[in-house]
Amino acid sequence: MEGNIYLCQKKKVMGIYNLELLDNPSIKTKGLNLEICKEDICMQIIEWNGDGEAVLEFLPDGIKKTSIGLESYVSLEYNDSVDILNINELYTIGICPKCKYAKGKRTNEILDLEFLPSGKKMILGINAKAKKDKNDFNRLFPKITIYHKELINAIIDNEKSIEIREVFYKGKKSDYLELIPKDIIKNSGCKIADYDKHPFLKSWRCSKCGREELHFWTEQYQWNNNMVDISKVSSFPDIIFMDTGLHISLCIRKDIWQNIGVNKRILTEPVIVLYKENIDYPNHLNEPEQFEW
Repeated sequence: MEGNIYLCQKKKVMGIYNLELLDNPSIKTKGLNLEICKEDICMQIIEWNGDGEAVLEFLPDGIKKTSIGLESYVSLEYNDSVDILNINELYTIGICPKCKYAKGKRTNEILDLEFLPSGKKMILGINAKAKKDKNDFNRLFPKITIYHKELINAIIDNEKSIEIREVFYKGKKSDYLELIPKDIIKNSGCKIADYDKHPFLKSWRCSKCGREELHFWTEQYQWNNNMVDISKVSSFPDIIFMDTGLHISLCIRKDIWQNIGVNKRILTEPVIVLYKENIDYPNHLNEPEQFEW
């Protein structure tokens, strides 16, 4: 089949262009003229697989290449949590009574904070406890994340794929917003991962709702499970939303994040876009003896 799209890494050092094909690192070239370099890569693709109509797409600058994938994004992490006053359902199907994870889409219920943190925190996690009675709190995962308006104004510009909602504090508008994306990417497993190393954070499957969670350890990234299938982000959009299991994370492409003019006292974790050959899932996921959260 001809006309395939090929991801290519481009670097310019001392006026010299260096091009390398992601799917086949042996296909590479360098030179002063970018167009001639692109023609050379296309000729090598013909010799490799016969595709005479190859389309080259270049990775954005600043993306780090590793042995298992590309460090393409940073995940923005919350560093404080707040409770909410809401007692109505936040999701259309509700919450699984067994694993406490949300099912369905977000309802129209507007978040109403019980208190605000001290100081200006850019990102907050929501302790969503829909109170049924004084002794019963229905906890909710993955944790909803809200963002300060200053941060959102700096990174999101007319993004049609995201619904932006006001967040209230005791019935009045606050300085925070909730982002509700149309698409959320689930984290991926990795071939070099150890799924049973941690005594508590193990991968699991809920027998009642079918929810699956991947928690694992790798030599290079330790307990960072922010890994995604490259087919899910093939065009490398500016931002993506990832379900890490613990919360829905806003992830920004590294080259864009480096140029954001906002207070950077924000916790970040690298997001690894896995090469196809490194994507993997455990053969079988067990249910824990007890969901302790």
